[in-house]
Amino acid sequence: MSSEQDNGDFPLLTSVAVVCREYLTEWSVMRRIEDFVDFSQRYYFEVACGKSLRLAKRVFARTGRANQLRSNDLVMGLCEAGKTKRLDVIEWLCTTGEEVAGIRRQDLLTEQTFFHGSLMYTAAHTGNFSVMRWILDNGVPVNQKDSGGRTVLHEGAIKGHVLMVQLLLDSGADVNESDNKGQTALHLSSSNCGVVELLVNHGADVFATDLAGCTPLSNAVAACNFEVTEFLLKSYYCSSRPSSKDLWHALFAAAREDRDDIIQHLVEVLNVDLSIVSRRGTTALDDAVVACAMNSVKTLLSLGADANRPNAFGTTPVMEACHQCDLDVLHLLLREGASVQSVDIAGRSAVHYAAEGGPNAEHYSGFVQSIVGYDAIVFMLLEHGADVNCVDQRGWTPLHYAVANNRVDVVKELIASGANIMAETMSSKTAMTIAFERGYEDVSTLLTGSGSVPQLPDTKVRTPSSAEYFLDSMDVRFAPDEENQEGFWLDTPVAIKVMEDWYPTKFAEELERWSRLNHPHIIKLYGACHGTRIRQPFFVHERVAFSSLFHYWAVGSDDVKMWDKLYEAALGVQYRIRRKKCNDVKYAIVRPHP
Repeated sequence: MSSEQDNGDFPLLTSVAVVCREYLTEWSVMRRIEDFVDFSQRYYFEVACGKSLRLAKRVFARTGRANQLRSNDLVMGLCEAGKTKRLDVIEWLCTTGEEVAGIRRQDLLTEQTFFHGSLMYTAAHTGNFSVMRWILDNGVPVNQKDSGGRTVLHEGAIKGHVLMVQLLLDSGADVNESDNKGQTALHLSSSNCGVVELLVNHGADVFATDLAGCTPLSNAVAACNFEVTEFLLKSYYCSSRPSSKDLWHALFAAAREDRDDIIQHLVEVLNVDLSIVSRRGTTALDDAVVACAMNSVKTLLSLGADANRPNAFGTTPVMEACHQCDLDVLHLLLREGASVQSVDIAGRSAVHYAAEGGPNAEHYSGFVQSIVGYDAIVFMLLEHGADVNCVDQRGWTPLHYAVANNRVDVVKELIASGANIMAETMSSKTAMTIAFERGYEDVSTLLTGSGSVPQLPDTKVRTPSSAEYFLDSMDVRFAPDEENQEGFWLDTPVAIKVMEDWYPTKFAEELERWSRLNHPHIIKLYGACHGTRIRQPFFVHERVAFSSLFHYWAVGSDDVKMWDKLYEAALGVQYRIRRKKCNDVKYAIVRPHP
C-alpha cells in the first residue's frame, strides 16, 4: 500500500475493497481499507501539507496539481506545514516547486499570500524555532519586510517568543527597524518582559517614538503591563529622563492599578508632580479613589497629594469615595484632613453623593442596601461635621436624594441625625412628595412616622443665574453610550448632548452661555444634569428635525427653501454674535426649521 499510496495509484486499492466487500471480510478490516481509499478526498492540498508528507503527496497526485501548479498553492502549503513543524513537507514543497514549476527556493520562501503571509512570518508568529532555523540556513534575508513594513523580528516580539527573538537577533535582525507606523520591535513587545529585556540588551532604542508619538514605555503603560513598565523605569530611565507625558501616563495607570511601588519610584526618583491634571480634569489621587485602590491612595497621600483638590467638575476625592461606597478610603481621607464641606459645580456635597448611592445603587434594595453600607458612609460624614440639611443648586437636601433613590437605611440615618423632612426643593417638592410620586411605600412610611420638627434649610448657598437649569437625572431617559442621541425628559422628546472630555470650567461656562440664549432660530436648552447614572454632565435640549443645514440639504430640499433656511440660520448666528455668545459652541445650535 505504501508504494501505491506514494504513486497515487488508487484503482488497485479500490479493487481490493470491492473484493473484500464481496466476500464479507471482517468489518474492521473493511473500514480501514475504505478509509485509506477515501482519506485523501477529505482534505484540500494546503491542509494536507499540515498533516503529513504521505497525505500531501496523495492529495497532490489526486488533484492533478502537477499540471497547473502555482506558487500561491505552494506558499499556502508551506505556511500550513510551518505551523505544525513539518520540515519534510517543507523540503518536498520547495523541491517540487523548483522541479515542476521552476520556482526558485528562495523566492518561494519569501513570497507572501494575502491570508497566509509567508512561511517565514508563520514560523515567527507560531514560535517554530526549528522551521525558522531551516529558513535562515537556506539563505532567506532576516530583515525582509511585509506590506505593513514589519520584519519577522516584529512578529516574534509581538507574540513574546523569547527564543525566536534571540535566534533572529543572532542572525542579524535589525533591532531598531521600524514598520510603516514607525514602530520598532520594542514598541510591540509590551506583553513580555523577557523579550523587552532581550531587545534592550541588543541595543533597542528605549526612547524611540512612532508616528503617533508613542514610546515603548507609553505602550507598556497603556497595556497595563507593569512588569515591563517597572523594568524600563528602574533599569533604563534613570540617567536619561523620559518625556513628561510618558511619566504622567505611568503615574495615572499605576494609581488606578494599585501599584504603589511604581508611584513611589515615579515621585521620589523621577520627581513626577502629583498635582498634574489629566485631560478629564482629574488627579492621580482622584483616579485611585475611583478605582478603590487603597494602597495607591495611602501612598499618594503620604507623598503629599492634595486630598481637597477638586476635579474639573468640582468633585473631590471624598465625594468619589462616597460615590464608590469605600468606607476604608473615606476614613483614610478624613484622617488626612480632607474636608466634608466642599461642593461640586451642581452644589452637591459629599453627603449628597452618599445619600444618592453609587452607579449600581438602583439595583440594590432592602437587606442588600444595608450590606453596601451607604448609611455608614453618611454617619461617618456627619460625625466629621457635614451638614445634614445642606442644599444643592436645585434646592435638594441629602434626604431628597436618599428618598428619590429609595435608600431606606440612608433615610433612617438622615432622619435620626435631624434631617428636615419638610424642606422643599426649588420646584416646591418635599421628600414626601418625591416618595409619593415614585411609589416608594417603605420610605413614605418612614417619613410619615417621623416626629421631626419642621426646620427650614440653610438657603445661604450661592446660586448662579443658571441654577434653575439643573434637572433631576432620574427624569431623563436615554442610553449613555453615544455623544449625541435622543431621549425623553419625563414624557417630552428631547435631544441629549454628552461630552466625554469636558475641560475644567467648560461645562459651567457653556451652561451659563446657552441658558441666556432665547431666539426662534436657536435650539432651546431645557436643562443640564450632573447625576450618577453616567459620570459626565450632559445637556438636555430641544429635539429638531435636522441636525444641520447639510442634513437639511441632503434630504432633497429645493434650492429656494435652502436659501430661506440659510437666511434663518444666519439670523441665529447674528443673534449670538450681538450677544457675544458665539465662541466655542461645538454642538448644533443653529436650527433650520423643516
